Amino acid sequence: MDITFKYRSERTRSGEFIRRPVALVEFKSQKGEWIFQDLYIDSGADVTLLPYSVGGLLGFKLDPQEKVEEIGGIAGKLSVAKRKTTVRIDNFEFEVEIAWALTENVLLLLGRLDVFDVFHITFKQNEGVIIFQKP
Repeated sequence: MDITFKYRSERTRSGEFIRRPVALVEFKSQKGEWIFQDLYIDSGADVTLLPYSVGGLLGFKLDPQEKVEEIGGIAGKLSVAKRKTTVRIDNFEFEVEIAWALTENVLLLLGRLDVFDVFHITFKQNEGVIIFQKP
């Protein structure tokens, strides 16, 4: 079964428009509620990244004794706390590791870890679609 998402046209800081691959992902909160979010599908991101406020919606809390990690990316270093949560893409539920950013200044990214193991993902930029296939 194929799940198809469309690229979304967005304005850049310079005013031009660019199409970006976006997927609708549901995250299961610690209260059992499903939270819908649009995430950029990023084959260059090792892990799925969420800003601080989205982690708060999911019920994440930071323990003062908790180990905070630094991860690096295109925007530089970022402090994160790692979490596991259940996600749903279409009708498929599975666990993913989340890098919960301790700041708001990050994009919501759907990274490779766990997600690219569940689906074969094909980017068809010329057609403006991304196809998720169960192997």
